[in-house]
Amino acid sequence: MAPSTTRNCGSSLTAAFNATNAAMTSLTQSAAIACRPRDQGQRHRARTAPDAHAAGLDAAFAVAEGKGKGDKIRSVAASTPQKRFGEASDLLGAMLFLASDESAFVTGQTIDVDGGHRLMS
Repeated sequence: MAPSTTRNCGSSLTAAFNATNAAMTSLTQSAAIACRPRDQGQRHRARTAPDAHAAGLDAAFAVAEGKGKGDKIRSVAASTPQKRFGEASDLLGAMLFLASDESAFVTGQTIDVDGGHRLMS
């Protein structure tokens, strides 16, 4: 599962998206509890995708917020401690950890791979 960091915040522009992400996190936690006695080593985890915005999504936010094309992407990236958007390769470490035996005692958790974005919101 890949909930976004928006699972813990509200926004009038992304209410359904945020609610879906919160539901994915809750489902992961519920599955970890419900399947615990029967799953024999199966772990239930969620991970967050990097905060990458497609050009179309940026354009939609720009119109809704009265900003120019690319302004939303730049302002969001500038507001994160890493000062950039995540890339798919940024997820590799977390994914390898979750797929390994090193995470044998990790279940029902979400690991934020977001360059610190959640810390700032």
